[in-house]
Amino acid sequence: MTTGVPATRDGAASPPWRPAGPPRHAQPLDRFKLSIIPMLRSTMKSPMEALRGSGDEELDRLLEQFGQEVTGLEELQERIAGVRGRGEAARGHVAVEASPAGALTSLTIDPRAMRLGSAELAAAILQAAGEAARDAEKQVKELVNPYVADTLLETVLPSHGE
Repeated sequence: MTTGVPATRDGAASPPWRPAGPPRHAQPLDRFKLSIIPMLRSTMKSPMEALRGSGDEELDRLLEQFGQEVTGLEELQERIAGVRGRGEAARGHVAVEASPAGALTSLTIDPRAMRLGSAELAAAILQAAGEAARDAEKQVKELVNPYVADTLLETVLPSHGE
């Protein structure tokens, strides 16, 4: 039986003094936020842009250098995201690819590996996954090393030999 009164979560009818849905006072604010945020983003300058061209040559040089370093770090971030480590086990019948975080991105099991027992196959998968994770970590270290060499970060990050 429908009463025409909105129901609450437990199915009971909402009292007439409490309308269903978001409070009315929030809706104009939401519309305001939706209209003002894109406008602000299109007109706001970054702090670097605001300081550039200040007439101070040293400041301009430092800002240019900083901008180049930020661009390099953004490119590094993209390269790291694309890293895939590779590992194999069971005479190459199990192959795994992993992301730098160690998440498996690919698992290939050759039909010949199905002859292994379930415990052996599981062990082979884990072995290949471990190799893939170590390979991805090695690749990331090789990418990051030029950015941390001769800095304080070099002393706190694990070395390549570990």
